[in-house]
Amino acid sequence: ESDTDDDLWFSKVREASQEDYQSVIDVANELGVGTDIFDQ
Repeated sequence: ESDTDDDLWFSKVREASQEDYQSVIDVANELGVGTDIFDQ
């Protein structure tokens, strides 16, 4: 959908930098969640 702030829409994903998601990365690190969660 055009003109929305959603990162994800049905047909595509907008590019995002690490800076955009740094707060999520920080919380994951605090909780001890690593990329190995995706190996399950």
